[in-house]
Amino acid sequence: MRRICASLNNHNSDNSSTSSATPLNQAIAASASDLMGPEPSLALAEALRYAQKESQSVEHYWAGIEIGRDIGNRDSELWCWLGLACAHLQIREREKAENALNAARDLTTDPGFTHPLEAAHVGLIEALARVLSKSPVNLQDVLQPYADLGIGWPEQFISETHAKGELPRAIPI
Repeated sequence: MRRICASLNNHNSDNSSTSSATPLNQAIAASASDLMGPEPSLALAEALRYAQKESQSVEHYWAGIEIGRDIGNRDSELWCWLGLACAHLQIREREKAENALNAARDLTTDPGFTHPLEAAHVGLIEALARVLSKSPVNLQDVLQPYADLGIGWPEQFISETHAKGELPRAIPI
């Protein structure tokens, strides 16, 4: 929306009578993703990550993060951070995964907002990173938030990861 307003302002300040609407049209096209929100970027990123095209998914998670932040869509921004952390972990870019995870954690712990499922996912991704680096994990701490929500699949996923020494498939969050 800011791009559209800026374009309108530039277009209206142009005193020439032959001015074209082209800058306005370009601004509208460039802002289409802002108008639709971050969900299309998130959906495409998730599809790519599940298809094991994690490197390609990264740019789409970033697009979703930026749009979500720009329009104040905290939920989609948070899910993009979680997906980005998963994508980086799936391709063994642990430091980048930790950076994305820290951003997700900040959103889940922000006063005035509650995100029990997303907070559980932060704990799971962190635990998976620890399992992959052969560090100890307190499973009870990781699994209890899921149990509180009636979700049981993370225990099997962590066990499979531990047994194989690698992620058995895309992290199913």
